[in-house]
Parts: sequence; structure tokens; C-alpha cells
Amino acid sequence: MVSLPITFNDEPVGTIGVRDDEFFVEYDERWLQTGFALSPHIPLDGSARPLSIEYFLSNLFPEGDQLDVLLRSMQIRKSNVMAILSAIGMDAPGAMAYGAEHVGENHLRRVTSEELVAKLDSGDPAQILVWDGRYRLSLAGVQMKLNIVLAEDNFFLADGCLASTHLLKFANPQHRYLIVNEFVCMRLAQAVGLEVAEVECLQFGAHRSLMVRRFDRELADGTPTGQQRRLHVIDGCQLLDLPPQYKYEQIHGVGRDVRHIRDGASIPLLFEAINQSLIPAKARIQLLDMILFNLIIGNSDAHGKNVSFRVDRAGVQMAPLYDLVSVCFEARQIPDIDDNLAMAIGDEFDADKITAYHLITMADEVGIDRNLLKRRLALMCGKVKKLAGLLSFDSLTEAEQDYAKALIVFILKRNDWFEQQVAEFKPVIASL
Repeated sequence: MVSLPITFNDEPVGTIGVRDDEFFVEYDERWLQTGFALSPHIPLDGSARPLSIEYFLSNLFPEGDQLDVLLRSMQIRKSNVMAILSAIGMDAPGAMAYGAEHVGENHLRRVTSEELVAKLDSGDPAQILVWDGRYRLSLAGVQMKLNIVLAEDNFFLADGCLASTHLLKFANPQHRYLIVNEFVCMRLAQAVGLEVAEVECLQFGAHRSLMVRRFDRELADGTPTGQQRRLHVIDGCQLLDLPPQYKYEQIHGVGRDVRHIRDGASIPLLFEAINQSLIPAKARIQLLDMILFNLIIGNSDAHGKNVSFRVDRAGVQMAPLYDLVSVCFEARQIPDIDDNLAMAIGDEFDADKITAYHLITMADEVGIDRNLLKRRLALMCGKVKKLAGLLSFDSLTEAEQDYAKALIVFILKRNDWFEQQVAEFKPVIASL
């Protein structure tokens, strides 16, 4: 048997591990009385499927090159889920820490801008992800990033039971303006009233970075200790009991022979799942607004792992939005980028072909009132039209500001299209 203790803000939760080749979670007796389940699919009554626990864990891990660096640097096999969890578990996504309660001393290791610049200049992802011989990334996703503690305008790496407060996301040389793209889209989302993670653009030498405040942490004011309270979150794949490779609805891609296989995360599945949330009516509006905003900005990569949910004893509710990027705009600059929708709208995956018909079809599929969808779309379009041109990007370079302005023009053009679709609702409904 291989197992690790689970703790929640230093409170014992239970044990997670593998026994006889099957994953298990055993909750502590006290946690059963006072706590909550890791996810809806790992309930307190101990009835979780071993596969559901494995899916839950694999969704905590980095992806792509970031996972490859972890496996190489720690000499871990990709199939060794518990070894990967042991490597990242003390600062994993959400509230739970997986591992010994005290792995070394609680310590903050200062990170200087000079160090970051040198590592970024190397062009080697391992330089950013491995510090002092230890792998430092513990968040899912493929984009190069680093967990840090921000305290008194200084950056630190957290050791022991300390937890990061922010993450730094770094631009890929092939997509050097993608950070600016995300910065603009996140700021626009905030302006129109969506709850989003706080973001700030930073510069390290020639390298642009986006600093994102973790919404699964409650920061303690006036202390650089990193001893803030952790908040538990799960992503859409964990909510749906899916492995991370099922984050796209078309799990095998869009090729002619496989595009009909649609077993991954989808909008109907997400709406069905949030019917079990703390306040279903509120969650449905939040999810709907997220979908509509992503359509307007052209965020075709809004997949199952790009939406998260807070979990506590009261229940499940939507977390702030993140990873809002106009992939469709980026695809106009770099033609080889796939801008098919991660999840279909009314059976349509082309982000440029979504009409009132597809939106009405989606509404019917998920049980949203057609007129409610129409009102939410009209409201969202009105806010984007009014506020997009008022955003200020003084912190960006001249070239970045030009990119930001072009992106805003692109978004407003898409917004005009969806405003036209609002007017099409009545005739489309009449024709059905």
C-alpha cells in the first residue's frame, strides 16, 4: 500500500492512496462530522469509485511540457500517480495538502528579478520550473508558470506547509502577445461585472508575465509567511468525473473519422452538474454569462478545466473566472492555431458560425429559458459595447497597446454580430 495524509489548513482530513492496485480515500472520523467531500464523486460515505479518485488526482497535475519536466527532474514515471502527487501535493490546487504535515521547515525562499530574467533568457522551461533542485509548479495546465508568494512587493517560493498566493504566467516566444491578450480579456470581463481572478502585467527583462492572484487562497494581510487560509476548488473535469484528457468535448480531435466521438466535457454536462450546486439558479446564470462572454471575445479554448468550482460543507458554487483569452484573435495572427470551440454551442464547433439558432438550441438542451438567454446576451453585448473602448492599458508598451487596441476592435466586431443575433431570436423561435 502507498498512501499520503490529506490535510485542510493543517486539519487532518484523511488518507489517499493505492491498495491492491486500486485508489482509495479514507476520511478521518472527525472530518466526517465537520468536513466535506473532496469532490461530489468522492463522497464522505466512502463509496467513491477507485477510477473517480484517480481522475480527481490526475486533474491536479500539470500538463504537456510542464509535466514532462516534472517527470524528468524527479525521475518519476507518468503512470506513478502517487509519486507525482507526493512531489506537488503540499501546494496543490485547492485547499487540500497531500503529504506529510511537515516536509522540511516552513521557509520562504526569495526570488529576485535577476534570477527570473536569467532563467527566462535560457529558453529552457526546466529553468523556470526547477529551483534549487526541486520542481516548483503545482497547478494544472500547459502554459509555463510558477507558483509564488507575494509579500511586500517581493517574490518567494514556499516550502513546508506554506502555500503560494499568486502564479506568474510567462509568454511563449511563439505567442509573445498572448499574455497581453489574456490581460485585456480578463480586464474586460472584470469591467462588465464578471467575477474574475485579479491579474497584473509584469516585465522581467525582455519577458512579459501575467501575475494572477490565486482565488483558492485567502491572503493574510501584513505577513510574508504564506500562512493564508486555503479554499477548496475543483475544476470542471473533476466536477464531471472525467480525466484531464477529456477536457475537450471532441476527445480525439476534429478529424473526419473521430470528430463524432464527443464523450468529453460539454455545456449540457456542466449545466446538469451545477443543478446540484448550492444555489443552482445563480450558478446557471454565472455559467451562462461565462459562455456568452467567451463567445463574444472569441475564447474558443474554454474547455472543462478552464472553469472551477468552490467546494465546502455548504455545497458547490462557481469560482472566479480565469484563462480568458481570445484564441480566435490569436489565430488571425498565427494561422496554424486551432480555434474550434472546446465545447459545442447547439452542435456547432465553429466559433465564427454561432447564430441565434445555435444559442436557442443550447438553451433548450440545458433547460435555460429562451427569453432569459436573449436578455443575458443583450445585456452582455451592451456592457461590452459601452466599456471595451474605455479600458486603459497605460502599463503596456507601445507595441502591446497597438495589439490591445486591435484586439478590442476584434472583440467589438464579434460583439456587433451577437447584437444582431439578439434581434434574430424572435424570427428563429417562430420558425421552430
